[in-house]
Amino acid sequence: MSEVRPAATILLLRDREPAVPGFEVFMIERSRESRFMGGAYVFPGGRVEEDDGARWPGVTADEAGALFPDDVSGDEALAFLGAARRELEEEALVTLPAGTRVLPFAHWITPPVETRRFDTWFLVAVLPRGLDPGHDDHEAVASRWVDPKTAFDDAGRPHLLLPPPTYHSLWDLSRFEHAADVLDDVVGRPLPACTPSLAFLDDRPTIVLPGDPLHPADPPMEGPTRLHLGVNEAWWAVASSSRPPD
Repeated sequence: MSEVRPAATILLLRDREPAVPGFEVFMIERSRESRFMGGAYVFPGGRVEEDDGARWPGVTADEAGALFPDDVSGDEALAFLGAARRELEEEALVTLPAGTRVLPFAHWITPPVETRRFDTWFLVAVLPRGLDPGHDDHEAVASRWVDPKTAFDDAGRPHLLLPPPTYHSLWDLSRFEHAADVLDDVVGRPLPACTPSLAFLDDRPTIVLPGDPLHPADPPMEGPTRLHLGVNEAWWAVASSSRPPD
């Protein structure tokens, strides 16, 4: 079984202009040369490095640990926060100021069928006004702000290939009207680790998540729990508001 490496990714949110309802989330397109999820649109992130625990100034290990479930130590929490901050600087060319409110959003573990596995904390933050992220033209070759509802519905189209955790996160975001609503909701939200399972239905690779009859784990997840692999190597939900790729 492949080694499972700690990683962090971050969902940067911003409200639209006052006259336009809703909010957006920042996404980057990974280089097609990348060894992991090449060509996919994802949230900025990557594996935890040794010195990441020192990259979040002004926050103690106890303060960081209080944001996460009890099985995450304070030092581990600082490392996840620091990794997210570093990856934002490297991939999106933006630095989150000290004091920015960052909270755990979801916890995903790559299934054993993959050769590269990660234990990834998805974090969420509202980007302070005046900051303008981009992409490094190396690991990330494009970037965009997207409406979560639109992106969820467009999943599987050639212009928006999404890994299953990203797809499910967009569904989660699409339930809210404002960026602040997301942060308010995740405070105290149960965050069990989700490890997808691979099944074959009608000879088609299918990702199943907790809550699906084909997935044995509890507790069940809200939202789509069964995703088919499309012809263009993109995943889309079988029974949801999304459409299969043309």
